[in-house]
Amino acid sequence: MKETLDVAYLLDELVPAAISDECMGFSLMIWDAWSMGNYIKLLRLYAKAPKMSGYVMDMFIDRERTEFLISIIKA
Repeated sequence: MKETLDVAYLLDELVPAAISDECMGFSLMIWDAWSMGNYIKLLRLYAKAPKMSGYVMDMFIDRERTEFLISIIKA
């Protein structure tokens, strides 16, 4: 189960200026795709990662690709 309570609390604390930042907005789109289990959107965002965000995503993208492959095989 993906814990989202802490993230939801942090989202309430964000100021609009932080949300409008390119990298912060991108990370919110990543979190949205990940929390919804939308692997296609997640991988498309990974391909268009701004600045050095792709390197940060490298830490978890292999795990998500594996989960995506498992869900395809089960279907």
